[in-house]
Amino acid sequence: MANGAGKEATGNIAENMVEEVLLRRKHQGDIAGYIRNIQNDLLDKEGIDFLIFFNNGFALPLQVKIYNKKYWWKKLKRHRRNHPMVRYVLAVNIHDYTRDEALVFIDRFLRSAIKSAQRHPA
Repeated sequence: MANGAGKEATGNIAENMVEEVLLRRKHQGDIAGYIRNIQNDLLDKEGIDFLIFFNNGFALPLQVKIYNKKYWWKKLKRHRRNHPMVRYVLAVNIHDYTRDEALVFIDRFLRSAIKSAQRHPA
């Protein structure tokens, strides 16, 4: 597998897991809905993987990254420099945790981010 293809595949795993949790949050009424980017669309170019819509009409842009101990801080700094308006970046560790453990982490992060963004809109 070429480097780009492997990177894309692991990124899709993380994004699919985030989407699974977002669907659950939507069905539970915690959010109104969400939009997932398509590769190379406008959201993707702006550094947004998901645009999460709250019940009050506000939205939260979210970037999803694969957590890698060696490169995580470099990725985060580059993303923040290139996309300063996307404040929420979720690092999913799919290498050291089981799928279920990662889903619990994602759910906790999203609940916290949703509460924080609703209390302190930009």
